[in-house]
Amino acid sequence: MLGPGWPAPDTSSFNTTASACSRAARPSHAAVLVDDMRKASIRPDVRTLGVLLSAYSTQAFWRTALASLETFCKGQVQPDLVATNSIIASCAAGHQWAMALHFLQQLSASIG
Repeated sequence: MLGPGWPAPDTSSFNTTASACSRAARPSHAAVLVDDMRKASIRPDVRTLGVLLSAYSTQAFWRTALASLETFCKGQVQPDLVATNSIIASCAAGHQWAMALHFLQQLSASIG
């Protein structure tokens, strides 16, 4: 890509680029980047999850956000506050108020 002498991309590089896709309301581009990370043997982290879920919330892709959450949890990446807020936003954008309430209750239970 950039030639010799340039560092190889890492988790932070992918997360930053996926975040740019999220801000541009391009969730499919963010998802491709996450797939590219895995193909390059770069392990997605909790920030990756938050960025991806945030990207999905821009388009009300709540089903896709839930599937991604499940995939990440199986891969031992647990959601943090940012990721949980993003999944709630995805549900809200998709008019899934009961699902949003469910995640809020889970968040409240984890705090208390």
